[in-house]
Amino acid sequence: AQQEIIGGGESVGRGRRSPSAVGPLYAIVDVPPGFFTTAFIALGLTNTILRRVQRDALEEQAWRARLEESREDRLERDPTLTEVDLMREEADASMRPYGPE
Repeated sequence: AQQEIIGGGESVGRGRRSPSAVGPLYAIVDVPPGFFTTAFIALGLTNTILRRVQRDALEEQAWRARLEESREDRLERDPTLTEVDLMREEADASMRPYGPE
């Protein structure tokens, strides 16, 4: 036998009420119209930008690690080479940001 749920409404069976008997839905937090659309578009754009920044930072870190490994390999292969000499060679071979000296 079906029983009516305490609090009113039509019984649909086994303790469930029909959607029309539930009553109006109230928001837990009142937000302006379009809030979620604006928020999720902003989150999507932020994610797109930050993902690119993170990828660039990761590539830069990998590049620096490869440079450090090659520097260590050169120091191991040539016992007469010092770190200061190696830094001077790298500085001479690097491009100057403000043009030639």
